[in-house]
Amino acid sequence: AELDAVLFNVWLQPKCWTDLGAFRAEVAEWRFPAFFARTRPRSDDFARDIVAFGYWFDIHNLAQLSFDFPGFFDRRFEQVSAAVLEFVESPRPHFVLLRELSALRFPWRRFMEAYCDRLAHAKDDDFLQFVISLEGFEVGSKVYGVVEQTCRLYNKMASQLFSTHGQPSSPVLRLADAGSRRA
Repeated sequence: AELDAVLFNVWLQPKCWTDLGAFRAEVAEWRFPAFFARTRPRSDDFARDIVAFGYWFDIHNLAQLSFDFPGFFDRRFEQVSAAVLEFVESPRPHFVLLRELSALRFPWRRFMEAYCDRLAHAKDDDFLQFVISLEGFEVGSKVYGVVEQTCRLYNKMASQLFSTHGQPSSPVLRLADAGSRRA
């Protein structure tokens, strides 16, 4: 318990990622998943705050210590979703954070079902592209390469859904629509 308190208070909370990584490498018998389980309420609060403040790099570092993000998303769905919703509804969505959460298997389908009424008001074209391309991104990759054929299909569907008088409403959708006509 003392070691847990020291690790949590002296290294984890101040985000001493280098020290934590060295500790993990040098102390082979130490298990971070067990540590996070023993300190679950505090660890979950810590992770929730990192997400709420949009610190994507800290999320990445916490994942490197084998923090159970899928379990955390399930346990704290409402709290994490409230933070994600703020990033989605902001004038400039925080796509780096959203991609990092995707790589850690954030439950987007559950989120979309729970907040579909609020998401309908999100007017950001880039967010629309993010949502319609979720299945086309290589989850876990930092490259996030788009599967071209799937995106083309989604773009065509979106341009039909969001068109105004036969013209796609956003420049991105107009460009996608023009590209699909040439194909």
